[in-house]
Amino acid sequence: MGKLWKAIRNTIRGHRDEAAAKLSDPVRDGKFAIEDSEKEIAQFRQALSMMIAATKQIEQRRDEAKANKAKYDKIAKAIAAKIESGEAGNDAMEHLTQAANKVEEFDGIMKGHEAEIKKNKVSEAQLRKQLDTAQNKVQRAKQQIHVRAAQLQSAQMRKKLNASAAGLGQGEGLSALDDLDRAVQEETAEADAMDELSASPDEHLEELYGAGSGVSQSEAAAKYLKK
Repeated sequence: MGKLWKAIRNTIRGHRDEAAAKLSDPVRDGKFAIEDSEKEIAQFRQALSMMIAATKQIEQRRDEAKANKAKYDKIAKAIAAKIESGEAGNDAMEHLTQAANKVEEFDGIMKGHEAEIKKNKVSEAQLRKQLDTAQNKVQRAKQQIHVRAAQLQSAQMRKKLNASAAGLGQGEGLSALDDLDRAVQEETAEADAMDELSASPDEHLEELYGAGSGVSQSEAAAKYLKK
């Protein structure tokens, strides 16, 4: 029973595959593939644009951190100058420490953003390359779809003609012509045979002994007796 169900399933699957093959249209499928690819490229381009925008925001935060670092570095230098000149107050060292800590804080933020920007730039370059490759591939496909359609049509036509040529002479029409030739030959042979059988004895003798050429029947018989 299991083998029977397996055979039934395989039969159904075979019919399904045959139907799919008959419904297949490479040119149509190619056009749909181009449309799907263009949609994918549009989504990819949008995602890439979002990543570029995010990188620009990181660059802005890096620039802000860089500016704050420069600001507190300037403050720290001014405090240090007053300390060295003796003009600073009692809390000058505390202020210098606070300014120096701010310099280090914003320097760390700036370097962290720099690292993120560098990684994003590398990814952006790779993604742009992939995007260009995909766009070029789709563009070539759009340019060649008509050429491919003509090539496919030509190949299919050649296949049909070759298949027809292989069976040429095997069809009912041409086979019937062969039967007609044989029938004509058979009928002609039978008619000739009947003509020979229906001929009179005299006609037969005339044909054998050349009657009508001036030789009489008696002479013909005498000539025969001498033999």
